[in-house]
Order: sequence, then C-alpha cells, then structure tokens
Amino acid sequence: MIVAAPTYAEKSGNISLNEDWNVWYERGWSDEPVVFHFENITDRPAFKIRALVNCYDRDGKYLGRVRFEMPGPIHKYLIPKQIVPKGTKKMEAEVYNSWEYAP
Repeated sequence: MIVAAPTYAEKSGNISLNEDWNVWYERGWSDEPVVFHFENITDRPAFKIRALVNCYDRDGKYLGRVRFEMPGPIHKYLIPKQIVPKGTKKMEAEVYNSWEYAP
C-alpha cells in the first residue's frame, strides 16, 4: 500500500539511521497529523522503532515533544503512522529514531 503525500507537503529525505530502512515524512505546515512512512528495503524485520519529534507552531513557539514507539516485528510493508496530534502546527521537526532487531 502506498500513501501519496498531500499536495501541500514536501517529502523529506530518508531520515533512517539504519541502512535497511527508508523512513520519510511529509514536511511543511499542516493542521493534520503528521504521517511517518516506514519502509523496510530488505527482508530483515525490525523489533522496535522509536522516534522523538519536537513540534513548533508557525510562530516558532515550542509546543513540546511527541514520543512514538512501534513494537515489532515490522517487515517489508510501508506502514503510515500518525504521531503528531491533529491541531498541532507542524514543524520542521527534529527527528530521532533508533532501530532494534530481534535476536
């Protein structure tokens, strides 16, 4: 399943810290939740994905940090996940993610 980015959004570059994954999000301002797209480009499943997102309003006021965690195993499917609540202005967010693999 492929989810198209809205016309107002710009697709970010790959923000993954792991070479087995492509992770991207829709950049720019929106009143809708932010969707992160996780795509495994190998057959090696992830055990867990974690991300922290710092959010700001259009005036640059810090709105807080949103934490996201998805348990695994996560395989080769694109998984859109909304992690920033509706009504939050977005954000050129700083994104941190880490990847743990099942033993």
